[in-house]
Amino acid sequence: MSFLYQFVILIGLSIGVISNNVEPLNNFANQHVMNNNPVNNPTNTFNNPVLPKNLHPAVNKLQPDNINHRSNNFNEKNFDKNDDNTAQSNLIIDETRSIDQLIVDYGYSFNKYYVTTSDGYILTIHRIKNPCLSDEPLDPIILGHPATQDGSIFIDGSPFYNPISCSTGAVDEPFNPNLGFLLADLGYDVFMPSFRGFRYSRNHTDYNPAKDAEYWDFTSDEMGKYDAPAIVDFVLGLSTYPEVIWIGHSLGVSIPLILLATQPSYEEKIRHVIGLAPTTFLGHTTHPSTRYWADSGLGKEKQTEFGPKEDNKTTTKRESIVANRASNESLTKLSRQYFYDFGYDPAQTNVTRLPVFYAQQTQTSLSTYVHFSQLACTPYFKAFDGGKKRNTREYGKPKPPFYKISQIRNVTFTIMASPNDKVAKLNDVKKLVKTLKAPVDLKIVKYKKMNHFGFLWSLNRQKLVNDVIVDTLNEVISS
Repeated sequence: MSFLYQFVILIGLSIGVISNNVEPLNNFANQHVMNNNPVNNPTNTFNNPVLPKNLHPAVNKLQPDNINHRSNNFNEKNFDKNDDNTAQSNLIIDETRSIDQLIVDYGYSFNKYYVTTSDGYILTIHRIKNPCLSDEPLDPIILGHPATQDGSIFIDGSPFYNPISCSTGAVDEPFNPNLGFLLADLGYDVFMPSFRGFRYSRNHTDYNPAKDAEYWDFTSDEMGKYDAPAIVDFVLGLSTYPEVIWIGHSLGVSIPLILLATQPSYEEKIRHVIGLAPTTFLGHTTHPSTRYWADSGLGKEKQTEFGPKEDNKTTTKRESIVANRASNESLTKLSRQYFYDFGYDPAQTNVTRLPVFYAQQTQTSLSTYVHFSQLACTPYFKAFDGGKKRNTREYGKPKPPFYKISQIRNVTFTIMASPNDKVAKLNDVKKLVKTLKAPVDLKIVKYKKMNHFGFLWSLNRQKLVNDVIVDTLNEVISS
């Protein structure tokens, strides 16, 4: 292994803690399904739950103005931090929980599906539901995760106050602030895919990711061109609705844009995209590692080297974080790294929860992160530059093409951004909004210090982000 490669691994895009715990597949089936029910509700099934009498009426009626937890008079200096700072009991468990365990232990039902893309990558999709809801689900929603996390980022931001218990009707105010669970509480059909190369989607019909370098020859381009259509088609195959709603964070916004730019027929299948902190344009990013790769030229040097963005010390790193998660020294170190990478916001960061954030991290191919550094060197949103040979093979010409997102017409967008985001800088987000010619609504969060992961992890995200998402969804489904 070259010195440069080892150096790249060490700097990473953040503190790279990756799990090598890959769930093996005995049969490479397109639709392998696992049904799971909450441990505290063993008689409940996914399709036949019981609705508690005191369930909040907004769950079924979706009238957000009547939800008590909303804050119509926002005061930046007076946060309702709920129980995030004191709820410590689940920390050590959540650091080592799989996404399956997170869903079940918090009282939700789920199905697990394995979906094979047209180029042979096998993806895992988790479908979660509030088991206390008996009505048919509302619109299907796909949650697209960022580049250093998997689908669990949408459900592990806070320890829940009380696991669901349909017999006691515990599904009541306050709603779970974790977006995946919140949407399930509201009755939506929630799907959380993990894109290729990430922890839960490291399988292939032909290649072994542990041995074959060919497996890792992909970037976010392939996630948009192959993963996204496979996910959308699979979800619609399970749904009675003709379209999906896509909510993405960071990389999870770029993926549907790549799909829509390269396969316009999917404009008929995606109704609306809600983009949180999109990293489509990165010319102004101040994210330290991305900026360094871009400015030093290191990213260009690595453009033809393919492999996983991880090293052999990841298990030790995770064990160290778990073992030292309660120490002041460890929490100080993690908080400094978190603020350095994503934006300084101590007021809205539950530092005691950061060990979960870093222990649950997962990463994908090296070239995916090289692609980020390339985008930081250009004012354009374009495909990965893998050198003349690879470019000619992939694109039919020596230079990578631009993604013509201005040609998207029939999908509506809501984009959310923050001035304090070091990764998705406000100037770059505004450029995305200007480039899109489809109907788009830019919403800058009211709290100006929110950082990149604050959209999913800030203490007051229920009022700052989730309420905006719920309002948007109501507008979309009623239009």
